Amino acid sequence: MTNKIQGTGLGMAITKNLVDSMGGTIDVESEPGQGSCFEIFMDLKIAEERAVSSVSQAETDEQDGNILQGMSFLCAEDNELNAEILTELLKIEGAECTICENGEEILKAFEQSAPGDYDMILMDVQMPVMNGYEATKAIRRSSHELAKKIPIIAMTANAFSEDIQHSLAAGMNAHVSKPVEMRVLEKTIRSIKSGGGGTEMQATES
Repeated sequence: MTNKIQGTGLGMAITKNLVDSMGGTIDVESEPGQGSCFEIFMDLKIAEERAVSSVSQAETDEQDGNILQGMSFLCAEDNELNAEILTELLKIEGAECTICENGEEILKAFEQSAPGDYDMILMDVQMPVMNGYEATKAIRRSSHELAKKIPIIAMTANAFSEDIQHSLAAGMNAHVSKPVEMRVLEKTIRSIKSGGGGTEMQATES
């Protein structure tokens, strides 16, 4: 009801394959007009104590400082639930965000902003009126003094290499796949701020 652009159902197929690969089962109970309930059952071994602290020193150093603290984001997200979740996750990390429902709205919000209002833009790709690629190109062409400088991170469930290339070609600095994980977003932002570009794939990071 909240998403104006329907997905392909690929997420459920991927979930089923992952559950099968881990030796689990997935069941569904669905009633038209009421909703669906999915249950996943898996037998997982408890990790040995020595394996729990396997984080590298570099990753530990990164976690010591919360790079999201005090940041302000301009976010494009047409799904109301996704927008609410993203807002809460950023709030927990000490960051603020302004949500726009489509690319046209985020372009308008950016053009009306003063330098310093927003540190970065989180750009959903599949949106009505104007998609993320079109919005990014319009932002980069705008007369705003930060048009070429403000970092833009793509957020999309499409995590194939061609999707990443489309994001970068449109003028985005990085690409993170949905659902967005704060650890991956933090790492991506650190990479952008250090001049490293910052393309991240959550499928390989999780």
